[in-house]
Amino acid sequence: MLKHITGIAGLAMLAGCYLSPNDPTANSEESGLTGSGASNTTYGEVGEGRGRFDEGPFTIYWRWYDTWEQGTCVQIDVRNNGDTLSWWDLTLDLDQPLTQWTYESGAFFWPEGDQLLIEPESSGSFSRRATKKFNYCAEPRAAIVGATVNYELSGSGSSGSSGDGSSGDGGDGSSGDGDGGDGGSSGGLSERGELFPAPFTLRWRWVSSWDGGSCTQVTLINGDRDLAEWELLLNLSGDARLSSEWGAWYVPSGDSMRVEPNGSGVLRAGATVDFGYCTEPQTAITDARATVTAD
Repeated sequence: MLKHITGIAGLAMLAGCYLSPNDPTANSEESGLTGSGASNTTYGEVGEGRGRFDEGPFTIYWRWYDTWEQGTCVQIDVRNNGDTLSWWDLTLDLDQPLTQWTYESGAFFWPEGDQLLIEPESSGSFSRRATKKFNYCAEPRAAIVGATVNYELSGSGSSGSSGDGSSGDGGDGSSGDGDGGDGGSSGGLSERGELFPAPFTLRWRWVSSWDGGSCTQVTLINGDRDLAEWELLLNLSGDARLSSEWGAWYVPSGDSMRVEPNGSGVLRAGATVDFGYCTEPQTAITDARATVTAD
């Protein structure tokens, strides 16, 4: 059973490195980490830390959901796109070593230098199309720059391992552009619209706006076939910073933004999905493309 990532020397020596949520003062001299059950830091604006990796059977999403001067809290979602697994583990490559550990949830975390090994808390079973969610808070504010996966297929005894990852830029959608529809405008921008990225109907509208930004609610209506997976590529009216989000995973890049399901990608015929986000400055959706896999 695979429980260790190739290339992390001496990881088996870190017997005391797991920092239990019930023991936030635990620490490991070998890893160079110290733990702290309380912090006097003031939480501030979340930065642009986020990314997406396709590694082995997994799609891995991460984002900073809270930051302070010295560090950050990170949410990670791992989706299994392949067959059911009996075991898995994941190594994240960071852009700098972690020195202070303050919180964790949902998995075992084993920091070592500028890498972070993540293992299941209990059973390593991972069903097809399921999503695992976990998070941690640490210092300094390290971004995730790569990922490696080990896994074992259920019932077959066969195993696999992925190589170093890089942020995926996503494939072009399989559907064409749509009509922006009618709607009000603010400073020349439409405040609502309707697009038709096959097989979907996509309706969007601003639910709030201010001089420096806007919040957009999106309703996605599926067509006449069941889907196993879906994702969208939205074209925006200009470059924007994502300041808030709900209901989906978002990977912005300049004036475009990839949207993927926050959990299972299964979508039944005629079903509706609602999600939304806020940007600075104000943005309208000018085009949408969809990539889907039939169930």
